[in-house]
Amino acid sequence: MVYVPDLSGFMSLSTKEKMLLLRQLDSVPDEPARTVLEQAIGDRAAKVRHLALTILARRFKVSRSLVLQMLNDRAKMVQQKALKLLQQWPDPELIPHVTPFLKADDLGLRLLAIDWLFLVGPASIPVLEPLTHDPMFSVREKARHCLRDLRRQTQRPQPLLELPAEKTQEDKPSMGVPRREWRRLIEDLRNEPEEVWVDQLKQILAYGKEEAIQYCVHAIDDARWSWREALIEALKALPDCPTSFFHPLLDHPLWYVRAAAIQILGHHRDPALLDAALRLARDSNIEVRRALAEVLVHYDRQEEALLALEKLSHDEHFYVRRLARETLETLRIRKNEKIPEG
Repeated sequence: MVYVPDLSGFMSLSTKEKMLLLRQLDSVPDEPARTVLEQAIGDRAAKVRHLALTILARRFKVSRSLVLQMLNDRAKMVQQKALKLLQQWPDPELIPHVTPFLKADDLGLRLLAIDWLFLVGPASIPVLEPLTHDPMFSVREKARHCLRDLRRQTQRPQPLLELPAEKTQEDKPSMGVPRREWRRLIEDLRNEPEEVWVDQLKQILAYGKEEAIQYCVHAIDDARWSWREALIEALKALPDCPTSFFHPLLDHPLWYVRAAAIQILGHHRDPALLDAALRLARDSNIEVRRALAEVLVHYDRQEEALLALEKLSHDEHFYVRRLARETLETLRIRKNEKIPEG
């Protein structure tokens, strides 16, 4: 016989009792379960409202009007859940409901709002553009990523670069100063619109190979965030990238160069990053630690990666802690390990 909990007097229960009962609703038929969940949505305890909304969305189809209503909830955890559910309706007409979250005190709410705006498409570009100058780095980074991809959806295909002919083995110089023509091509590209940088850098790197990559090592300390990001994306996309060129950058005095090297080496699963992972997990700059927490997901369950992630999961900054714990969870899921609660 299936156990069916007693649903009478739900609203008179304590918060702990309500949470326990909500978790037992899987054995309750649809109608009485829906009735209890709709009551719990209006509960005074944020934990109850959040759990009720989560179960309601998982078991039934929530209405757009209810999700919009929950956006106005006074608890951040409920608002975050509502923003995630709103991704089912990427409608430009709903932009005014989401834009207030772009100025929220909570970073998680701001990033979820940007995620939703990206799903809306090019109509959200005017709303995202001011965020590229936001004082919070994580907001600027996400907004610039979204704008770059949205603009690519609307731009026309760019003509191929006129690349130098590939050199024979005899013509190739020794590894030292990069050949001047590749350096010129990359430097000239900075004068082109930002929207074409990544695609054209991919072409240059595909043809220039190590000669062009050498110059990228020198260029990645550029002060412009958008140029560095273009270099990183192009290098990450390069098959069989000779990542040894980027090993010294893990000790670079500029934090954004160290972060860039982490992204490139991590994407290509270079073992040199594992050797430095514990040291980098103690880096003084939050963005270096953030980059490390993200890329270690590429190393499966190697011991050095797990040790660094455990360190980062107790980082002083909540955003780094959250990323590290999400990465650890992903690695554990790959091994079919049960994630402990709490």
